[in-house]
Amino acid sequence: MDLKNLGKEWNVLGKSDPFWAVLTWPEKKGGKWKADEFFQTGINEVSSIFGDLRKFNLELAFGQAMDFGCGAGRLTQALAAIFDEVVGVDIAASMIETADRYNQYPEKCRYFLNKGEQLETFTDSSFDFVLSRLTLQHMEPQYAKGYIQEFARILRPKGVLVFQLPSALKPQWKSLYERGIRGVVKKLFSKKLFNFYRKIRARLTRTPIMEMYGIEKNEVVSFLERLNFTIINVAEVGDAGPEWISNRYVAVKMGRD
Repeated sequence: MDLKNLGKEWNVLGKSDPFWAVLTWPEKKGGKWKADEFFQTGINEVSSIFGDLRKFNLELAFGQAMDFGCGAGRLTQALAAIFDEVVGVDIAASMIETADRYNQYPEKCRYFLNKGEQLETFTDSSFDFVLSRLTLQHMEPQYAKGYIQEFARILRPKGVLVFQLPSALKPQWKSLYERGIRGVVKKLFSKKLFNFYRKIRARLTRTPIMEMYGIEKNEVVSFLERLNFTIINVAEVGDAGPEWISNRYVAVKMGRD
């Protein structure tokens, strides 16, 4: 799915059930997330992330931070409590509208709609920290890599990048997937026809498409190193659902100020 259609699908999700679209807990589907508990999960996650970063003895600067794929601003708001300036970036206008509505730090937190393959609004070497969670997994690898390359551009030297990305389906789930109807159709038809089948199915069921992709860990590490990052930590995390092996990457941009 290209970025234009990706934005359309997530715009629908953002209009219908924005909190659940971000955290798809079964018991919270249908508008059952309460705002305070939803945003508390963001506070808890950011606190956990920075607890880990302190263990790595990184030179953390707390000037400007970006939450890429901010959705309703769950992590952005938590970052705004500890950084001087924070921006949240998302592909869906409906998500940005929700994030703006719940913005508790309007003096230092802003949200931006970004539909393109580059982060053109933001200048080179302007961020101390970039965070992306539960976002890159929903786009084709070519786009995920393109955005990681943009993170390298906008981060300052010694800036810290933290992002999560699945690497592959777990073997038992891959076998089930390949034997299922979707797997059979994908094998039999071209990518164009498969995407057409998927769109028709989504329209018939009136369900927006929430795609999932992975990139092998070794490929991600090599890509980061080519972008002049030093890999600080790669840890397996169970936040992409039971089907996926998912990793959190912590990397520092090399270079001088």
